[in-house]
Amino acid sequence: MSVFLELVCTGWFWLFLWLVGGTVCVAFESDLWFVGLSVAVLFAAKYLAHVLFSWEAFFAVLPWIALYIPCGIFWSFFKWYCLLLDYKDRIAEKKKEFENDYEQKKRPLLVVGFDNYDKQKDWEDFKQFRSLERPLAKKHKAKICRWIGYWPLSVLNSIFYDLVKKILNVVYGCLGGTYDKITSWALRGID
Repeated sequence: MSVFLELVCTGWFWLFLWLVGGTVCVAFESDLWFVGLSVAVLFAAKYLAHVLFSWEAFFAVLPWIALYIPCGIFWSFFKWYCLLLDYKDRIAEKKKEFENDYEQKKRPLLVVGFDNYDKQKDWEDFKQFRSLERPLAKKHKAKICRWIGYWPLSVLNSIFYDLVKKILNVVYGCLGGTYDKITSWALRGID
């Protein structure tokens, strides 16, 4: 038990706890929990780890604070670009889905003699119905402010959560057909 108490009484333990907990809060876009976690960790670090807060330490950290916001702004531009790339991929996927649906719905009407399709108008209606409107900064203000304010945690989130999610999506993309073949084989004779 004393090893645990020695660990809890170090500032590094509380910094690690704040980084992990803060990364989870940023991943789930929970600002209130992040503020609560930060206050709790500061309180615990002060009274359990006896971390000293002084003006000397504040002025020693001040140059780093001056670098913090510009780094956050740079990070927010990078994250915004990544968001736009994801949007572009989603649009391409939905456009492909629309093209397939459009051709399937158009064929029976052509047989009847109805040839009054405006494909561009139908695509715009489809985008609006599917909420695929172009991302605007004013609609993502909270997200952008979070990227600027919590950029170290957002970086960790992007490295661990986003990267792992992309890797798993690639793996699924490679194996998706195999799962369908297993399903067809296992359920043969039912249909």
